[in-house]
Amino acid sequence: MNKYKKVMLIYGGISSEREISIISSKGINDSLIRNNYEVVGIDADEDLKLQIKKHNPDVIFNAVQIFYNGNEKLATNNTGITVTGTVAATAYTGDGSGLTGIVGSGSGVVVKNSGSTVGTAGTIDFGNNLSVSPIHLGIVTVTGSAGSASTEFVAAQTLTVAGVSTFSDNVNISGSNLTLGDSSSTSDDRIVIGSGSDLHIFHNALDSHIDNNTGNLILRANVNSDVGGNIKLMPKASENGIIVTHDASVELYENNVKKLETTSSGISVTGDVEVSDTIFVANNIKHTGDTDTYIEFTSDRIRLIGGGKALIDATEAGTDSVVINEGSNDLDFRVEGLNDEYQIFSDGGTDRVGIGSAIPRSKLDVVGGDIYVGYGQTTGVVLTSPNGTKYRLVVADNGTLSTSAV
Repeated sequence: MNKYKKVMLIYGGISSEREISIISSKGINDSLIRNNYEVVGIDADEDLKLQIKKHNPDVIFNAVQIFYNGNEKLATNNTGITVTGTVAATAYTGDGSGLTGIVGSGSGVVVKNSGSTVGTAGTIDFGNNLSVSPIHLGIVTVTGSAGSASTEFVAAQTLTVAGVSTFSDNVNISGSNLTLGDSSSTSDDRIVIGSGSDLHIFHNALDSHIDNNTGNLILRANVNSDVGGNIKLMPKASENGIIVTHDASVELYENNVKKLETTSSGISVTGDVEVSDTIFVANNIKHTGDTDTYIEFTSDRIRLIGGGKALIDATEAGTDSVVINEGSNDLDFRVEGLNDEYQIFSDGGTDRVGIGSAIPRSKLDVVGGDIYVGYGQTTGVVLTSPNGTKYRLVVADNGTLSTSAV
């Protein structure tokens, strides 16, 4: 049902365009009747006030045209008015939802960001993947549509993105942090690098991880140029763990105290070395700061060298041997007993051996004890005569001494 049943259609008038208005009003009159309106036609040259009071219409429809210099500029119709040309106004009242083709006077629409003017534009095109609502109460709402929204510039205090964001240039962060939450799986709260998601950096509420799934994990310093930087692994603030010094050593620490350091010739260890299995040595074990004192290893042979002299030489060969003073040096050899400091003593300078004697007086000098020789009549002391004949000296049961040639 029509809200306004009786419509007063005003036409004609006293202008030079009177006949055109009468002709135009006929089309309007027919359209209103077809839509079940009661139409009262009034020529505008009559007393309009009396006519309006007499007929008491629900609504008045002006079938009027306005011309400028013979050209129609405004005409009323059953839906409103039609304007040919430009409409200039200081303000528009209403929500503006039906307005189209609106352009600000002069340089265009003023675009502002948080109250500050960004620029002016005759047209604002939001591009693809954005949905723009009709103007309502002077407001336009712009939202991302299905797919990945793409804008040339985005500036915001807070930007919430659901889905995947793709950046074709650098992401610069200044004065703030890139904050991620605790990661509970491979698909959340991680920095993932590589076309195959090869490198993951994350924290899982307990530990921090750097996970590499392809190739080597390489940590480098001084890549573009030698800036003197080293690589440090620190278990806590101001406590060294591992230091890799460029063009130099690698150091290992225990409780911030250096224990092992590589050198140009090998390694240097501070403290004890505990080995639970075999130690393999290719050549020598040397005394620090005393390079001519060492243990030498060769095939089936061990030599103890002191001050550059061979002190002990142990060889496994056709005839196995352990030689003291293998280099024929002025080297004394002494064996101590429980109570005898010179239980056996070899004087290298005099080529004499003492038993219980610190200064042997003969080739064999026995001091402070008996000499027991032989058992029965087949063993004894062998003596050599001046002509070289050897005689064995034995003792009979009655104590009588006798000799026999050997």
